[in-house]
Amino acid sequence: MRVITLSCNQCGAPLEVSHRAKFVTCNFCTARLEIKREAGSTWTEELEELRSELRKLKKRAELTKYDERWKLSRRRLMNRQKNGEFTIPTRTGALAIFFVFFAPLSFVFAFHPDGNVLVGLIFLLVGIVVKKYQFSKADRFAEARDRYWKGRRNLIKRLREGA
Repeated sequence: MRVITLSCNQCGAPLEVSHRAKFVTCNFCTARLEIKREAGSTWTEELEELRSELRKLKKRAELTKYDERWKLSRRRLMNRQKNGEFTIPTRTGALAIFFVFFAPLSFVFAFHPDGNVLVGLIFLLVGIVVKKYQFSKADRFAEARDRYWKGRRNLIKRLREGA
């Protein structure tokens, strides 16, 4: 059996290992090491260091997955404009739609000499329904956004505690 001599990453002690070995434990400091081979050279890497990096990557991946789910949910809750852009629904926007479009039209029909009061009332009722729908959409968005941020803070806290 061929034996090669390496140095421990932790303490620098010499290590004699089989040329086929993949892992070794240092007899001096008890560090657990992985034996790496590439292009004719051989060296050791501490296993705990690799595990630590893997844990960090898993935590980042979990946070990224959480953020990606929020992006999808967020888009479903947003208003899509005619040009394809998305905007965040707000109560102010709902009031603007009501006061700029529906309220004036309802008054024009209701109080114009040639107008029809019934049509004016219909416009007013449609405006109120649209306003209520937009208010509810804005509230759902705000609640979902608050849940996302609270959940994200909790996830970060949990990931840090598990470190």
